[in-house]
Amino acid sequence: MKKGFFFLAVISTVLFSMSCSDSQKTYTEMLDDEEKAIERFLDTLHIEGKRVEILGDFPTDSVFEPNQFVKLDTKVYLNIIKKGSKEDRAVEYKTAIFSRFATKGLIRDTTEVNTLNNSLPNPGANLAQFTYGDFYSFAQQSIESFYIGEGVNSALKYVGNGGRVKLIVPFKRGSSTDQAAGEPRYFSDLKLFWD
Repeated sequence: MKKGFFFLAVISTVLFSMSCSDSQKTYTEMLDDEEKAIERFLDTLHIEGKRVEILGDFPTDSVFEPNQFVKLDTKVYLNIIKKGSKEDRAVEYKTAIFSRFATKGLIRDTTEVNTLNNSLPNPGANLAQFTYGDFYSFAQQSIESFYIGEGVNSALKYVGNGGRVKLIVPFKRGSSTDQAAGEPRYFSDLKLFWD
């Protein structure tokens, strides 16, 4: 009986020490880190010399000042730079979307990735392609695909073909890579277009 108790105590100690490891954060710790990172980012971000303003309501005309964001129900912060086509809207689960962007993580991966330099408006290098509504099944596998997730997808409800937005995407709405890392992401420019 004593040996069984001793064995159980050793196993419990090992499991407890493994659960307290600094290398693995709990989901709650990741959410806390994200909240602090987004707050710090919003406090320090200046666009055209102005501090960021979080609007209480979506502008009725969908016109944003460069420093204005609205927080969507998905907790994604959105700023519309260019509305795109009024008539040519993406159809969920049908429209193949091409995107170019400038983005950086807000906690660990703070190096900016910029795919805007390639100006060709058709499929090619530096394009992330996904289907609206099915953002985890990419038509082409590229490094850019690691940045596309539900947050990018949510912008398509508000812009047409050729639309451009700025986004702050919490990791829960980010790519599978960002979700695993607990990395919220800022898109300073995201262009969305399709055929």
